[in-house]
Amino acid sequence: MTGARIDFVKPARAKPARAKPARAKSARAKPVGVKPVGVKPDRASEAGFTLIEALVALAILALSAVTLLGATEAHIARIGALETRAAAEWVVQNYLAELTLGTAANSQPDPMLGRRFRIAELRTATVEPSLQRVDLKAVGEDGHSYARLTGFLDLGLTEGAQP
Repeated sequence: MTGARIDFVKPARAKPARAKPARAKSARAKPVGVKPVGVKPDRASEAGFTLIEALVALAILALSAVTLLGATEAHIARIGALETRAAAEWVVQNYLAELTLGTAANSQPDPMLGRRFRIAELRTATVEPSLQRVDLKAVGEDGHSYARLTGFLDLGLTEGAQP
């Protein structure tokens, strides 16, 4: 076989695989976000809060808001009581100042901070004949005593004179 000739044959091209015909989609659609059993969920599906978590958070917030509201109302009531006592104290101090100056003190003074008070006065003699003890009490419209004050009045008597 001398002089024999060897022809190289090109390999035949592989035919492209035929695409499978598209299947018709089933009439039953898969629910969105449902994963088959055994497949780990995406991290994106774990973001956010569940309905139960949101409801628990709202319940805690509502409970704390109610508690805070109760504390605020109690604080406002205490401040109102402080204002009433301060106004009563001013009323009895003004009354004692009017007595000391010798002006006609009114046992039904004008309202102070929008509150009305009545002054209860008790005068007692002291060891010194020219001094008189005055016990004052501011009584509110509700009959409660809000302030007490004790003072002394100089009667201006000279020695040997009788009151």
